[in-house]
Amino acid sequence: MKKYPRLYTPDDYVQVVKDCKKKKNPLTVTGMEKSDFLGTSKVEKIIINRKRGINKEFINWLQIRETYLKRESPNSIYFKTDFLGSSVEVNIGRAPVRGRPAVILTEHLVPLWSLGKPISPAKLADNQSILHLIPQDAQSFYNGLISDDAIEDDIDGLDTVDFEIQFDDNVE
Repeated sequence: MKKYPRLYTPDDYVQVVKDCKKKKNPLTVTGMEKSDFLGTSKVEKIIINRKRGINKEFINWLQIRETYLKRESPNSIYFKTDFLGSSVEVNIGRAPVRGRPAVILTEHLVPLWSLGKPISPAKLADNQSILHLIPQDAQSFYNGLISDDAIEDDIDGLDTVDFEIQFDDNVE
């Protein structure tokens, strides 16, 4: 915090990451726009869970260590089961039916949050209540936040974790 006393907006955090490694191999931060976030719900309904790759090798989905996609083959997933080995290609699209073209999965990706990702009304109200503590030039980020009544915050934390400490009265 001595070096970065100002961390109010995502751009401030981007600058911290960029400054982490300036000399050798500086870090590159790629900013994402609202249009970069796409939903896969329609794709999930039409893909096929394959048991073998395109070269007939068996796929153990639990052993996958690295997964990536290639723009030139939108119906395939590439993965590695170790970081040094060769990659395996799996075609998850449906084969073309006679007389109809194959389904291109990327056509079914839909924008998730065209107006930005909403937060809960309680979180928005908390942000607005402390807006006077935030520098004027950073307030536009907070004023641009939107809320959605369907979103609920879990204020108490995870239900499965108990942070209470129990003491044993018999220990001396």
